[in-house]
Amino acid sequence: MQYLLKQNDSFYFRRRIPTTTKNITLSLETKNGKIAKQKLALLLHKTTPLFLVLKNQDKDEILKNLDEIRELFEQYGREALVEYSELEKERHKHLTCVSKKGKQRDGSHPKCIKKWLKKFQDTVAGDVDNPEVEMLFSEVFKRTKLDSSLLDDLSDDDKLIAKFLLIKEEAKVLQNDLQRAENYFGTNVQVTPPQSQTLQSNSNKYYEKTIDEIAEDFFHVKERDTKEMHKYKEPYEIFSNVIDKKYFIDITAEEMQDVVYVFKNLPSKVGSENIELYNKFKGDYRALIEYVVKNGITTVNLSTAQGKLSNLMALVDYAVDRERLDKNRLRIKHVLPSKKELENAKEQNSATRVDFKTNELNALFNASKWYTEKLNHYLKHEQDRIYIPLMGLLQGMRLNEIAQLFLNDIAEENGLHYIRIDDVNPLQKLKNKTSRRNIPIHSKLIELGFLDYVQKVKDSGQERVFPQLFHTKNKGYGQAFSKKFANKNFKMEWIEKERLEDKKILVDFHSFRHCFATRIIGRIEDSTVDGLMGHQGGSENKTRYDHKQLKILKEGIEKLDIEDIDFSHLQATIDSIK
Repeated sequence: MQYLLKQNDSFYFRRRIPTTTKNITLSLETKNGKIAKQKLALLLHKTTPLFLVLKNQDKDEILKNLDEIRELFEQYGREALVEYSELEKERHKHLTCVSKKGKQRDGSHPKCIKKWLKKFQDTVAGDVDNPEVEMLFSEVFKRTKLDSSLLDDLSDDDKLIAKFLLIKEEAKVLQNDLQRAENYFGTNVQVTPPQSQTLQSNSNKYYEKTIDEIAEDFFHVKERDTKEMHKYKEPYEIFSNVIDKKYFIDITAEEMQDVVYVFKNLPSKVGSENIELYNKFKGDYRALIEYVVKNGITTVNLSTAQGKLSNLMALVDYAVDRERLDKNRLRIKHVLPSKKELENAKEQNSATRVDFKTNELNALFNASKWYTEKLNHYLKHEQDRIYIPLMGLLQGMRLNEIAQLFLNDIAEENGLHYIRIDDVNPLQKLKNKTSRRNIPIHSKLIELGFLDYVQKVKDSGQERVFPQLFHTKNKGYGQAFSKKFANKNFKMEWIEKERLEDKKILVDFHSFRHCFATRIIGRIEDSTVDGLMGHQGGSENKTRYDHKQLKILKEGIEKLDIEDIDFSHLQATIDSIK
């Protein structure tokens, strides 16, 4: 049952404080499950309006007054437990009925309870303008002894929600009353399963499969369409950590808002410090978000959060399509970021990726520590630091395309050496279909000892071109190198400080690919550029490359404009250690 927690054979009320990661937990002072459910329903009667008030409060203000809020809830809890027996008597007094023979029956009789239960259920499932809503709400409100001033602070929409919630909880109380009455009177009264999605019985189809079981079915279906399953599994991991529910139908729109709050406040994975945060909290996303918000840590941009939520929505849509859920509560208005919010976030967070300047490239290959004081060491032990940037610049390849190369991807045909970009190995992946291509190796890369290096790796018995790079499930082999290249101190050695600090531009490894495009477009046919870079319009319909085609690409790549880049120091060092 929602908000009911059992621990060490005792029952507790637990509910999240809106807009925060904090919980309110109150003991129901019983080990009897049926009594716990009735006490819980009473607590919900008293606390729901307060939760609605808090939902409209500023998060910082709530956290500031957290102790007072907890104390208020504890007071409500004590009052609710005292009122438990009193309210039961009041309920039996008001919810009476008349038999067919005209006999007046007490509200504790199962037939009376059944009659009123159906009325409450039909009202919740019916139209919002139904006059019964106001009548039943007023009746329940009087018996709960709630402070009517709580409703004064609510909007009209929230008042309506409060009314429906109170009626719904009263129906749950009556369901428990009916079970006890049946046992007492020895009857077997059948209750018509409620039509409202919040009142489905456990025998309903919505309870035939758990969230985990539905997710497993969904992943099995998606595996047929994509290799990038992490895009669906990662959001689900966060979702299942945040939502402590077994069935989709038990998740409310309010709880879905909590999920969105978590996704919007995930720490950005740019920078090693933020990545370490994920490791530190080891999947405890509530604690992670609380830490992020408290310490003002940079979060993912709204577009990224929306992307993750969209993949999560695909799972929830799947549950709806398979009739395991009535509707997708992530799609309810005001739960997800609005279109305007996304547009504003995109405008604020958008940065244009730019090429490296010529002076920056010369500083990289002639002044940075990688290519000067640490060059000899890296040429012997960490060759990825030397050759991967060169391949990004001279071959125009994406980082992961380079990092995931196997030795048999470096091939030769009639004296023409080329690199095969494919996903033949299960650990390799392509960005898209047009990424599959063969690229002739630029003569400058050969001069700088790349083929000699490949031969040495072969002779050592390795399988991959850069065996020092490890594979990660979500990012492939590229992430290992990306962390090295993104080091701020390293970048400061050769990239202009103003450009690194400019939020409107982005200079990263992919800027090498931009450099390649800038330095070759206009010097060769556009179709040849597309063939080299794996763009649509090039050789996407080719299942293999013949020698004539390779020759055309070879002639094209040799026209890359690199005359203003000084490789002499690097060349001399490589030649000296051959």
